Amino acid sequence: MIKFASFLVVLFLFACSSPKAVGFDVRPAPQNSIEVEKLGARKSARLNHRVDAFEVKCDKSLIVVWGEAPPLKKVGSIPFNGVTIISLTDMRPLSSFTLSRGPFEVKFTRDGSAILIDESLFDIKSRKMTDQSADSIEISLLDKCTDFKGKYFGRIDSMTGKLLPNPQ
Repeated sequence: MIKFASFLVVLFLFACSSPKAVGFDVRPAPQNSIEVEKLGARKSARLNHRVDAFEVKCDKSLIVVWGEAPPLKKVGSIPFNGVTIISLTDMRPLSSFTLSRGPFEVKFTRDGSAILIDESLFDIKSRKMTDQSADSIEISLLDKCTDFKGKYFGRIDSMTGKLLPNPQ
């Protein structure tokens, strides 16, 4: 009986530590916001732009959300995309800025010090884009994990240009 109980405890701990563990999800919500579910608690963050896509860091500590920003008052002005970086530990926005295109790809560094947004490097500590380019980051330093529910939304396959299904 004790062996069986120990087995159940080990199985429970393994399931909770698995990246695909139940209890985490991120989804777009009405009125330019996202909703995050972590271990049964739901929190939301309202953004100053649409939610067209997002990418979550493997350890589920950060999310980059982007989408079309509200139109400028001038007729015929170029549309911009708003980008917001949010800490998922306390749902606090770390930075918000606009880009004239994209982003098309977002990658996080394993140590959590930077985010690669297309070809630009965003420094978490200073909360600003740096002068460094994507070429300055070794691929081995980027965060890698298997997909989990809520990992991304609105991701486009770079080879086919088609929208990828959201991970379940």
